[in-house]
Amino acid sequence: MCGKTACTVRREGSPAQPDFPTPINILQLPDELPASYAVRMKVTRLGGNEQFTVSLPVGSSRVCAAIDGYAGTVSGLELVAGKHMHAPDNPTTVRRSVLRNNREYQLEYRVEPGQITVQVDGKDLIRWRGSFRSLGVPKDVYRGTAPGRLLLIARGKYRVRDVDVHAIE
Repeated sequence: MCGKTACTVRREGSPAQPDFPTPINILQLPDELPASYAVRMKVTRLGGNEQFTVSLPVGSSRVCAAIDGYAGTVSGLELVAGKHMHAPDNPTTVRRSVLRNNREYQLEYRVEPGQITVQVDGKDLIRWRGSFRSLGVPKDVYRGTAPGRLLLIARGKYRVRDVDVHAIE
């Protein structure tokens, strides 16, 4: 498994990509993941109100688990049945700010058959059950990344440390 290593860092948001007002930093972890796995890490937002996202491989697809999207106003999975996390009918939507600047949080993401859980400091933020076939990611968001790989995605300035990825038995 990945342990505490990573292999690819990519930045978007250059003048050639004006769609992103804030640079996007993408860290792609090198290993393919089993069907059931957990990811733990410590994350600190160093300023601003931009989102932190983990793109989770689920079955033959992936889904984004975003915290503090849309200027810190909403968190959730996207896409769920084609719905973004800010959609009123996305069952994973949490409408509140989660992360405070300059405070370290323990994040945990668990993917098991038919369910995804995201915890912040040991408390459930997102809990979803259903068919992985109903999940996806927005088109063209993660160009150039390998399918089946875990992605850590930060808009704005974040410190991420002690990343641990392991299989769930």
